[in-house]
This record gives sequence, C-alpha cells and structure tokens, in this order.
Amino acid sequence: WSRRALRILPPYLLVMVVCALIAPFVLVLPREYEAFANEMGYSAIMLANHLFLNQQGYFDTGADTKVLLHLWSLAIEEQFYIFAPLILAALSLLRQRLFVLTVLALFVASFIACIYRTGAVGDKNYSFFMMPLRAWEFIAGGIIAAAVPLFVRLPRIAIEFIAAVGLGAIIYAATIFTESTP
Repeated sequence: WSRRALRILPPYLLVMVVCALIAPFVLVLPREYEAFANEMGYSAIMLANHLFLNQQGYFDTGADTKVLLHLWSLAIEEQFYIFAPLILAALSLLRQRLFVLTVLALFVASFIACIYRTGAVGDKNYSFFMMPLRAWEFIAGGIIAAAVPLFVRLPRIAIEFIAAVGLGAIIYAATIFTESTP
C-alpha cells in the first residue's frame, strides 16, 4: 500500500494543485466553478469515478469542461488497493486450493458483470466507472504476476510465442476496433 501510495499520490496531488491554480484563468461561469469544486472534493477522497458516473456520462458534450475527469481511473485504482488487501487477507484463511478457486470466481464474476453492464441501452456506464466491475483487470494482472515463475520455466520458443500472441492481440485491437465495435 505505502509504495503504491507514494508512487501515485504525489503526482495525483500535483495535478489537483496545478488544476486549482489554473482554474481561475480558464473557468468563466459560476456553474463551472461549482462543478470544479465538486470534482476537487470527490477527487480528494478518491471517489471521482462515482461523481462522473452520476453525471451525464463520459462522452457527453460537457466532458471538455470536466477539469478532473481524467482522475476517474486513479480513483478506481485506489479503491481497488484499499479493498483488495482486505479481501485477500480474509481469503488467506482458506486452504490454498479454495483460495485460488475463490479468486478465480471473483475474476469471472467481475468479468461477466462488466460485460453484462457494458453498453446497456439507456443505462449509466457502470462497467466503466465502478471498481467491482473493473476488478477483473487487476486480478488478471495479479494472476500474470503470480504466473511469471511458471513462465520462466517454459522453453524460450513458448515464451516468445506467448509474447507474439499478446503483441498480436494489441495490434489487432489497435487497428481493427472502432467506436462501433461492441
């Protein structure tokens, strides 16, 4: 926690301070100042994602006036880093096999919920702004990190194949996906 906090919080706070210093020169209308004050308050307590979820949406016409909109993702990350260690500590009481199965179940549940809530017509974009629906991404990262010792035992050709498949997936997504891709 402390290493992650020391890496994220100083630049996070710097962005907030710089935005607060620049805001009087950029914001004009009283409602812009009020919206900015809300953004500062929610961002300060790492809940900016909830504020933006409850507003019109990420892609609405007012997104360019949301000064701290970019902090939604760090809020999700910090929320995960608050809850994940507590959940892992509770799960550590389980036998190893049950622990692994429970973590995998949490991964699957988060992933399925994220897919289910993505693009729901007339719905708020919960899968974009809510930490539990994005937890699968963090869990996947943890699974990959835990699997590294197993991967280093593989033959070099297998490691290079896995890397090529990953790179291919990134290139595919970057070149084929458009704004109309489900």
